[in-house]
Amino acid sequence: MLNLNNVTERTQIERQRQESDARFKAMLDATTETALLIDLEGKILAINDVGAQRFERLPELLLGSRLYELKSTEQAAKCRSYFQDVIRTVQPRTFEDRHGPTTYKTTVYPVLDKNGQVFSLAIYSEDVSEQRRHDAIESLLQDIDQMALSATEFNTLLEIVCQRLVQTFDYSLAWVGEKKTDGSIRILSWQSQDNQYTEDFNRIGVRWDESPTGRGPSGLAIRTGKTQVVKTDSFAFQPWRAAALQYGLGAVISLPIILRGQIYGVASLYARDRNAFDQPATVRMIESIINRISVALEMAQEQYEVRLLGTALSTASNAVLICDRKGHIEWVNEAFTKLCGYSTDELLGRTPRILKSGKQGVEYYQALWQTILAGKTWSSETVERHKSGYEYTVRQTITPILDGSGEVSHFIAIHEDITSQKATAARIHHMAHYDALTQLPNRNLFYDRLEQSMREAKRNKQQMALLFLDLDRFKLVNDSLGHAIGDLLLQEVAERLGKCVRESDTVARLAGDEFTVILSNIQDPNDAALVSDKIIRSIGKPFMLEGHEVKIGTSIGIAFYPRDAQTVDELVNLADSAMYTAKTENRNTYRFYMPNPSDTAAD
Repeated sequence: MLNLNNVTERTQIERQRQESDARFKAMLDATTETALLIDLEGKILAINDVGAQRFERLPELLLGSRLYELKSTEQAAKCRSYFQDVIRTVQPRTFEDRHGPTTYKTTVYPVLDKNGQVFSLAIYSEDVSEQRRHDAIESLLQDIDQMALSATEFNTLLEIVCQRLVQTFDYSLAWVGEKKTDGSIRILSWQSQDNQYTEDFNRIGVRWDESPTGRGPSGLAIRTGKTQVVKTDSFAFQPWRAAALQYGLGAVISLPIILRGQIYGVASLYARDRNAFDQPATVRMIESIINRISVALEMAQEQYEVRLLGTALSTASNAVLICDRKGHIEWVNEAFTKLCGYSTDELLGRTPRILKSGKQGVEYYQALWQTILAGKTWSSETVERHKSGYEYTVRQTITPILDGSGEVSHFIAIHEDITSQKATAARIHHMAHYDALTQLPNRNLFYDRLEQSMREAKRNKQQMALLFLDLDRFKLVNDSLGHAIGDLLLQEVAERLGKCVRESDTVARLAGDEFTVILSNIQDPNDAALVSDKIIRSIGKPFMLEGHEVKIGTSIGIAFYPRDAQTVDELVNLADSAMYTAKTENRNTYRFYMPNPSDTAAD
């Protein structure tokens, strides 16, 4: 006989159980976190709607499934280890795990029976992907800045950035390329998860011109300077479409890299999810990263250029120094210390006045400072003094360096040692203008000096005189004692002539035994006569030449400007004519030019 009381009791118990399960399920579904209950073998006993959505199944279809089978082998092993630890220690455990691109913060609680034994596990998982992504972005940006400031090599920085983008955001591939003038894109850095796409990409190539491989997102980003997002099955991706789809690449985003206001190249990221770059927030995030990379690359490039410049300046053959705005030396290269003789320690903190020779006046330095403080470059030849005391000449170029506000902050000075060049030039000039035997001005310099003297006399309304000398009996000495003695005689004559005139006057040797004397600014014709007498007496004294006593004389012709002649050639001819008159009449005497002179010559 059916016991109605028992049936009613069982019905009530079942209804209570169902109500309890419903309340439990409602409690699970009320949370925005993934919540589930598993037994000690990992079988799912309960799961909320959020958790079921995580595994892309209905809750009722997940009941009885093993949680480990819903995860990758790696993630399943990791979870099993954590769960065993909770069972062993009877203590909650929190850890992070991933399901696809999503990161979860998971806490596992032990559920105890009436005997205090763990008989199930309650699991709560919070989606922390956005927070972790934000943290990863901040960390990446900080690392990028740090790498730039620490002068990380340009290509090394790109390699690290591409690697971090792939690892942090679970992208399949990231690469950076440099725009080349021939329309190609040179790959600087390439990081991928499996490298399967690499061979096909390299075979097909990528460009930024109007060629078929230049019309993709990377080429278009360079040409337009704007971010490009495409699906790999789109027509714009046609050259690479088959390979990309074969390897499971769904979408590409390409962004221009801008350095110093110019498009330097492109950064391209590939994702498996064809909708990975559809959200504007995702695009903005990636753009912010690439913009920061652009700044970092610019800093890295500047650091590289600074190091390159430093190396170049340090190893340059020319002397280089850097001064602050007030002229205090902050840096010198080795060539500079070798040039001036001072050590680096002796120079730092001092000013270039330590090298001052005194050859340049106050006006020189006033003009120098006025120029460079105005932000202009100064170039000049400067005579400096070596630490040991001798002088040397440099070709100096001083270039101002401007700070961010446009004000002069430093100066770079380059000193090229031209001492030997100046000496060589002086020797060449001397050889071109001075007689090799007597070191007196030669014919070329004589005519130049004579023209200058005549112009000065005309300008100042003065008069000047030209003395034309020819040695008496020089040919006899040359023939009897030899040319060596004759050369010594000419040298002694030149020395005696120099002692007979003022420093402002010029003694020259025209050729053989012919000499001239330019007497500038004479007050009276008798002044020329007095000098001629002095010369005749000096030359008339005996010469002792290698044991030989030699006696000679000199005949002198005198002509005046402007009294006798108006041109250089005319003045020389008239003085020469007067000299022949002196030779003809008496020798060892002088004669003024007189109109209609005798053309008779002796010797």
